[in-house]
Amino acid sequence: MLRHTLLSVVAFATVLSAAPVEISPMVGRVINWNDINLENQNTGGLEVQVNEWSFFDIAPEISYFYSQAKQNYTGDTKHLNRIALNGVYDFALGSAVPFIKAGGGYEEGYENTGILEAGAGVKFPLSDIFSLKAEGIYINKPDKGTNDVALLAGLNIALGGEKAAPVPAPAPVIVETQIIDGDEDGVLDNIDECLNTPKGAKVGLNGCALDADSDGVVDYKDICLMTPNGHGVDIDGCSTNVTMRLNYKNNSAAINEAATERIGRFSQFMLDNPTFKAHIIGYTSSTGTKAYNQKLSERRAAGVEAAIEAVGVPIESITSEGRGIADPVASNDTPEGQALNRRTEVELTR
Repeated sequence: MLRHTLLSVVAFATVLSAAPVEISPMVGRVINWNDINLENQNTGGLEVQVNEWSFFDIAPEISYFYSQAKQNYTGDTKHLNRIALNGVYDFALGSAVPFIKAGGGYEEGYENTGILEAGAGVKFPLSDIFSLKAEGIYINKPDKGTNDVALLAGLNIALGGEKAAPVPAPAPVIVETQIIDGDEDGVLDNIDECLNTPKGAKVGLNGCALDADSDGVVDYKDICLMTPNGHGVDIDGCSTNVTMRLNYKNNSAAINEAATERIGRFSQFMLDNPTFKAHIIGYTSSTGTKAYNQKLSERRAAGVEAAIEAVGVPIESITSEGRGIADPVASNDTPEGQALNRRTEVELTR
């Protein structure tokens, strides 16, 4: 009965949560700490962490585990089913993701009792989706006065996260054949102050090309349409305050080979010029939850910081932070804009 209930809950959580969910099939060993009636036993089960429902960065996780245990005195085999609901907090520390958890649940098949759980572990990413997962869980049975320890390992499968927003349909174009509009920008020539605006450029009421971020580079020439106020820009409209910019795949903090080479050259410059300091800022696109994106941006910044330190640059010369979805350099309404916003920026200062 308990297994059927668990499977129904897991199916519901997985279907309902199209945004970030982590599913982890796990196996391991349960050590009966002070229960002399049962032998230690192998165990296996499933954990489902629903990041979309996180509260104060703590995500709910529902788990089910099954094991067979022999009684020491009778030799009878007991079929144990354990279901639990835990809160999980992930830490952003470079590529590895340590976590802690705590919660409670119920165990049936032997003592049929409520349980309390507390544990810790780590996830080691293999790709954008798959990670190796290892954890230890302390299990207390208050009604029985017994304690178990579960040592588990398995594969963590991350689904959802940053998703490309649908491309909006183009706005319908209404052609007024009786009105003269030489550059076809939607502003009549008699009030158009810029009569030769390039075709396709967005214009204001005066017929002149827009400059949304007020950086002096009009939008149709501007590669970085949302440069922060106060930043100097180059001819492409991109900030000159940023010494190095690295981009990432969707929902990933992994540093690719090209970025690794750039980090190597940057690190060598810092080693040759020890008076300089580097400040690393991680960002994400706007899709996904605010809390999830904040953690992802911190992981991206921490990964670059670790890569620079690994070359030998002193730790006191480097700082990092994650700013989540703040300060986008492009619109998040298109996949191309989202790709530009999934980035890490490094500012070089003295």
